[in-house]
Amino acid sequence: MTHFSMAFLLALAIQGAPPNPPRQPQQQQQAQPQRRTGTIEGVVLNAVTKEPLAGAQVLVLRVPAPAAPGAPATANPAPMPPIFTENDGKFVTKDLPAGVYRVNAGHNGYARLENGQRSPRLSGTPITVQAGQSVKDIVFRLTPAGSMTGHVKDSKGQPVAGIVVQLLRPVYTQVGKRMLATIASVRTNDLGEYRLYWITPGTYYVSASPATTYIRNFLQGQPNAAPTGTNASAAADSTAAVLESLLGANRNEVLQPDFVTTYHPNTTDHLKAAPVDVKAGSDLRGPEITLAQQEAFTVRGRVLDSRTRTQPLSATVQMARKEHMGTAPVRNANYDRASGTFEFRDVAPGEYYIVAVTQFYPGSTGIAEVTTKVSNNVENLVLTVRNGSTVRGQIKTEGTRSLTPQEFAGMRAILVSAALTANVTAPSSIKADGSFAFDNVFPGEYRVAIQNLPGNSYIKEARLGETNLLEKSAAIDTSTLISFELVASRNGGQVSGRVLDQDSKPVGSMQVVLAPDQQREWRELLRTRVTDQTGKFTFQGIPPGDYKLFAWEDIDPLAFTDPEILRQYEGQAKAVKIAEMSQETADIKVIPAQQ
Repeated sequence: MTHFSMAFLLALAIQGAPPNPPRQPQQQQQAQPQRRTGTIEGVVLNAVTKEPLAGAQVLVLRVPAPAAPGAPATANPAPMPPIFTENDGKFVTKDLPAGVYRVNAGHNGYARLENGQRSPRLSGTPITVQAGQSVKDIVFRLTPAGSMTGHVKDSKGQPVAGIVVQLLRPVYTQVGKRMLATIASVRTNDLGEYRLYWITPGTYYVSASPATTYIRNFLQGQPNAAPTGTNASAAADSTAAVLESLLGANRNEVLQPDFVTTYHPNTTDHLKAAPVDVKAGSDLRGPEITLAQQEAFTVRGRVLDSRTRTQPLSATVQMARKEHMGTAPVRNANYDRASGTFEFRDVAPGEYYIVAVTQFYPGSTGIAEVTTKVSNNVENLVLTVRNGSTVRGQIKTEGTRSLTPQEFAGMRAILVSAALTANVTAPSSIKADGSFAFDNVFPGEYRVAIQNLPGNSYIKEARLGETNLLEKSAAIDTSTLISFELVASRNGGQVSGRVLDQDSKPVGSMQVVLAPDQQREWRELLRTRVTDQTGKFTFQGIPPGDYKLFAWEDIDPLAFTDPEILRQYEGQAKAVKIAEMSQETADIKVIPAQQ
C-alpha cells in the first residue's frame, strides 16, 4: 500500500471516528443464539417390487401443542410445502422446529400412506423431533392402487349417461351400526361406462344414482345445507341445479324421472348390497348395474309449538326409514320458518320415523316424533313440539369409604336411549353429594351409564323403581316423578397383560377391546385400551363377570361395536373371568389381518 493511501485512511479514521465511541449494550454485542432445527429423512419404495419411487410427494404436518388447562386452543401451524423424492426415492425435510409431526407419502397410482400406518383404515404414528435432531430411516412402502370399469344400464339394457357411480366403504357408528360412506364418485359417459381409478386396495360397495337424486340426498344429509326460511324448496332446487352443473351435466342428457339409487347387485336396499374386493394393482371389471325404477313421493307437514300453537322460528326436521335406522344418514327437510312447513322429496315407499327438534329458549329443547307409512304423497303431517322433563339420580358408595367430592367432579352420567331415536339429553356432571340430573328427557326406554369412575370403582347396582338397569332398560314416563338409584363399589376387578404378534413379540400402539360375554349390544359396556411401546395394557374397575379380550391387526374403526363382528372372532379372543378385587393376567395374540 502507498504512503498516500495509508495517510488518507489514517486521516479518515481520525476525523470520522469519535474519540470515545459509546459502548454497545451487551445484548447487541453478543450474537443471538441460533434456534436449532431438526430434519426427517427417509425413502419411498414400491411395496411390491421394493424399488424406489422417484417423484413421490411427502407431506409433513406439525401437530399443534396441547393447550394448557384453561388456556385458549392452540392455532393450527401453517402447512408446510410438499417435498418430492429424488431418483433414488429418498427425501429430506429440513429446518423443522422441535415438535411432533405427522408425515405421509403418496404417488400417482399408489395408495397414500402415513408413517407407522398398519392399514389404510388405521391411524399412523406421529414423529417427535427434538431440537437439532435428525430422524432418519423413515421408510414408506406404497401399495399399487387398483381400478375398476363397469357400465350402468336401464331395464331394457340401454346405456344410461350422466349417472353418478359411487365407491362406498363400510364405517361403523358408536352404537355398532354399519353405514356406507362415499370414498369416490364419477359420472357415466355416453356409453354408460364408468371408471374408478387409483383405489386403495380393500373391500368396497358400489352404487349408481341419477345426478339429481345424488345431489338432493347430499343436501338433505347435511344439517346446515338444507335451506330454511321463505321459499326453502325453491332455494333447494336452485342449489341443486348449480351443483349439478359443477358435476359436469350435459344439457342434452335426458333422464327418466323414476330411476332411483341402485346398489350392486341390483338392489335398492343398501343392507343387501354385495361387497367388491379391490386387490393391489388390479384392473377389475366392475359391477354391471341395472338402474331400478321406483315411484317416489313427497312428504309435507308443519311444526307447531305446543305452548303457543304457532310455528317455531327455527326447527330441524329429519327423516329416516325405520328398517334403516342408524345404518343410513338421516335426511334433513327444507324448513320454512315463515309458515312452519317442511318438505321431503323423492321419498321411496316404506315406513319412516320423522322427528322435529327446536329450541324454545337457550337451554330448553323441544322435540316431536312421529312414525308414518309412505305409499302416496303425504300432506298436512303435524309435528307438535313439547318440552322434555328433568330426571334425577343419586350415586351412593358401598362400604365406609365413600367416593370423594373430587372424584365425583371428574365423573359424568350418560342417559342412553334404547331406541335409535332423537337424543337431545346432554351428559350430566355429578355434584359433590353424588346427585345428578338429566334435562330434556322425553318418554322412552333408557338406561344410565357412569363415565370416568376412579381406580377400581364400578357401578354395582342401578335401579329405576323396580327395574334393574344392569339387566334391561327402563321405560320412563316423564309425567311421574322418578329417580335413578345407583350404588358404586371400589372393589372392581383388574386385568393386565401384553399383546403379542405371531412370533410372540410384544406389539405397541395396539388397540385392545374388553367385551362382556353378555349384553354386547350395550356399547357402554365395551372398553378399549391402547398398548404402550412394550405391548402392555391394563383395565381397571371391571364388574365381576365373564369377558373376552380382542386385539386386531386390522379392523374398521368401531367395528367391534357390532356384536356380530365380535362373534366372528370369538375363537381368536382370550377369555378372562373377573371377580371382585381380582387381579388377572392375560397375554393375547393379535388377530391377523384378513381373517
